[in-house]
Amino acid sequence: NLRSEIIINQLRGREIGARIKVTDAEVAHYLETQSKAGSNNSQYHLGHILISVPEGASSSAIQKAKETERRNSLSRFSVPTLRSKT
Repeated sequence: NLRSEIIINQLRGREIGARIKVTDAEVAHYLETQSKAGSNNSQYHLGHILISVPEGASSSAIQKAKETERRNSLSRFSVPTLRSKT
């Protein structure tokens, strides 16, 4: 049933998300290798970045986490083209 499917998907997301960690160095290395490959027209959609917040977080806490991550991301990387997906 739908309820079981949702619970299973949430559990998978938590279990897998807890195991996958991408460091700033890995992201920087990826961006560097992509720029060397001649991909100068890259676009990065900040909406695709997972921002972890506690379950049941208020909408203001979620918005604050998004803004903090957006500022941190922009200060760490030189992004050729930035387009917000809302």
